[in-house]
Amino acid sequence: MQVMNRNLVICPGFQKCGTTALFQIMDEQCDDVNAMSSLDCVHPKEIDFFCKELQKTKNAKKKTIDWYENLLDDQKINLDSSPNYAMKNSDFIARKIRNYSTDIKFIFLLRNPIDRAFSAYNHYMQELPKTASWGGWNPKKSFLYNFFMCDSFTKTGFYQEHIFNYLKYFKKDQFLFIISERLSSEGHQKEWNKIFDFIGHDKVEIKDNYSIHKREKPRKLGYNERIAAKDFYEHSVVLLRDLIQDDLKEWVDFKKS
Repeated sequence: MQVMNRNLVICPGFQKCGTTALFQIMDEQCDDVNAMSSLDCVHPKEIDFFCKELQKTKNAKKKTIDWYENLLDDQKINLDSSPNYAMKNSDFIARKIRNYSTDIKFIFLLRNPIDRAFSAYNHYMQELPKTASWGGWNPKKSFLYNFFMCDSFTKTGFYQEHIFNYLKYFKKDQFLFIISERLSSEGHQKEWNKIFDFIGHDKVEIKDNYSIHKREKPRKLGYNERIAAKDFYEHSVVLLRDLIQDDLKEWVDFKKS
């Protein structure tokens, strides 16, 4: 049974592209947004209701439709910011969302995939030992070894594949694509205004456009590492540029010749 007109906006990702900052800013500065969260979840702001592997709360209770709908507010715009919706099994997740409702808007945040992968690796390294079992990576090996051997770092950056999976079940006008580098720049208000227009919210002047989880990196990505990652993602970025009709000019590694 489908649910209609619940004023639901889903931000499916991408991981390390600013989904937490988007959530927190909208939660704190946008009065008409219900940024959905639950203490039942391991990460309270990541509801993960539509994920195949995350169908139970941290207390091992099943996430039912009633559980999800109790998080919604009929008087506000509801934001479900769960980057696991676009990490793996995105076709399954998009289809499950469609079976729940076809009346949903989606915001995808997109960051240079090279920087996204290195940011994820840096996050995993800094959160050891709890991250040692995440995603099949090897903390004793180099970034490039993990980049090529661990899907957690690489496949999430194939943005066009995940977006295409969603486009199979929803119309393109239900999607907004925001380039993370623009959202974190001095011209961020222009990007926020696009978001407000898209979700039907009055424009709000964003005062603190901060970055959550911004971590000090122990080193910069090396030249050879960057070139290897660029070669890996180059064709994917060409496909993405065509799919979302954006020149992605901020991603200088992939600058059009």
